[in-house]
Amino acid sequence: MAPMRVVGIDPASGDHQCALLQQGTRKATYRNFAVADKELKQLVEWIESEQVTIVAIESHGGFCTPLERIRRANGIPFYSFDSYRVTRHHAYRLPPRISPLLISTTVCTPSRVMSASRPSDEISRG
Repeated sequence: MAPMRVVGIDPASGDHQCALLQQGTRKATYRNFAVADKELKQLVEWIESEQVTIVAIESHGGFCTPLERIRRANGIPFYSFDSYRVTRHHAYRLPPRISPLLISTTVCTPSRVMSASRPSDEISRG
């Protein structure tokens, strides 16, 4: 069985910070994609080329809406987590000022746990 590959995404008004983690490794690969449609398509192509098992998005609505729309259109399953819950869940591990890189890496953990305990739906709000 191939190792699980998870992408965590921290969406923002100007760009989406992404972290790719592979099961059994601690080092993440980071990519940054602008919010324009062309860049979002490149993000989907990157996810597909990396054979990602799970996509986890920090937050929902607002900045995530175009991202979620393009994911659904391409049939990519993903989890969407409320930003407050992600921060609260990891508050004891994270510094007071959280960087987008750290957030994109952090959302990978609960998505791996969720995928182990139940099959991923098209979208799941945590």
